[in-house]
Amino acid sequence: MKTTINILLITLIAVGSNNITNAQIPVLEKSYEVSNKAKRGFLDKIEINKETGNIDILYALPNALTTKRDLFLSTLVFGAVTGNKAKYEIYSYDKDLNLIGTSREEERVYFEPYPEYSYTTAEPTMRASCLCLSFKQVEVKAEYNWFSGYKKTTKVIDKKKAQSEDDNNYSFTGRHYELPSQKSILVLAGKKIKKDMWSAYTKYDILNVDNELNMKVTESFELEFGSVVIYSAPLKDEKAATNDELARDWIMVFAPMKASKGTPNDFTYFRINSQGKIVERLVINSPSNGWNIEGTYEQNGSVYLYGSSISKDPSQKYYEDVVKKGWNELTATHYQLAKITKGKLDYITATALSDISTKQATPTNQKKPLEIDGKTYQTTGIRFLESGDVIFTYQDYEIKDGEVHVAGGTYKSVYLFQYDISGAFKKSFGVDINPDLSNVKKVSRNTWEHLPADHYFYPSVDGKRMYWLIRSAKDVASFGSSSAEHNDIVCKPMNGIDYGSINFETGEISEFKTIGAEKKPYYLFSKTSGTQVGNFIYFFSETEKGDKMLLSRIDISK
Repeated sequence: MKTTINILLITLIAVGSNNITNAQIPVLEKSYEVSNKAKRGFLDKIEINKETGNIDILYALPNALTTKRDLFLSTLVFGAVTGNKAKYEIYSYDKDLNLIGTSREEERVYFEPYPEYSYTTAEPTMRASCLCLSFKQVEVKAEYNWFSGYKKTTKVIDKKKAQSEDDNNYSFTGRHYELPSQKSILVLAGKKIKKDMWSAYTKYDILNVDNELNMKVTESFELEFGSVVIYSAPLKDEKAATNDELARDWIMVFAPMKASKGTPNDFTYFRINSQGKIVERLVINSPSNGWNIEGTYEQNGSVYLYGSSISKDPSQKYYEDVVKKGWNELTATHYQLAKITKGKLDYITATALSDISTKQATPTNQKKPLEIDGKTYQTTGIRFLESGDVIFTYQDYEIKDGEVHVAGGTYKSVYLFQYDISGAFKKSFGVDINPDLSNVKKVSRNTWEHLPADHYFYPSVDGKRMYWLIRSAKDVASFGSSSAEHNDIVCKPMNGIDYGSINFETGEISEFKTIGAEKKPYYLFSKTSGTQVGNFIYFFSETEKGDKMLLSRIDISK
């Protein structure tokens, strides 16, 4: 059986090798030179035979008409729909990363094309004349661009005002849930009832609207006090299917409005299925009156809600008193976690960020702990250990003066927060993954950091440790050209892997290193990450020029 890794960037061949062994984590690394022709070509895929551990690296070669790599890529992609072809070279390695040999394939279609596609959908909008809910029927067309991916254009086909069964208007809440597999959307609509000023904030319908703008009410509910939605998103889980393929339930959380006189920190939680029916409803007395719920996750039938929060006199001050600005302009004081099972609250805890900082462990080769200031941050993931503990990956970032806000800001250090089965905080771990800015191109310093890190976890064979691998941007690669008339430069992040291990029972963390750091800088081939075969995890990297390739293997059996 072969594991195939489909790639989207650059290439390689062989000459030197070297081993690096981390005293904490055994790592084997071997580098190989890249042929000039292959360097101008394109890495298509990597195949790993799970029985033998042998590795085949396949890449397309340029032809006489495409001597420049940018032109080669454009020609292949542009001509893919007509069956464009390229010659291939295959580089084969054994499980110990030794070169077995190379071979050449005759011309063939280099990959499946990215087809254009279109669909029709409904979009909620606000009608200016009545400040009420309306719907647009929109035709969406998508075309593929090599450097930026699919680009969508929209065209409005029809419009329709939304009205309740008693001919009243609905208020526009801005909350809806797309259901591509059902060709419809679910919409939260507040009822606008004459002589009832609170109706738009207390009485709601859930609407199902199909792509022909046919509308039906799937559920109606009423809140005791006027409230606003502070969270609305599909529930996440461990299933491989995307939400487009398998619609999850819809989670919404409401906070009471100050003028309504409700209990300030009583938040109302709803779980709504893809048919628009309420399956869970619960009032949560929150320890924090300002809760930035960053995600919800289902595990073994329970729903976890999590995110940073602000606690300021929660029994007296309302959400709107605390969250007067965007969360990027506020300073969080706590991290809050709740667990709900079958519509009942198992626990809700709020841990001061100062306590999380105090209980922080750092790698043995890191000089000092990292500050968790609560100013700008993002929870990037959740994971469950066999013990029942919950861990969160968390990253802070910085919005610089005059900086264009892209996906957060300038991402900085990463953290792990560990909670026990009862929701009590246990330990935090902080790792500085920032590259030395002296090694980062000056032109890229305002762009390379705009992507949060990805995290990968692998348990050791003896079950005592968890290997923690962090994929993050270390620099950028630039393509295209610019002039006074136009700018066709596109920047792509060049990613690296930092690795170490954690003993969650003792709270100890190993030293952290970067793959290829003891050689010249190497960066992961685009859109690749670790591939596990047995007790080995493989990574494939290259230099910025593409003249050398680095094969790395981490042994998690030790």
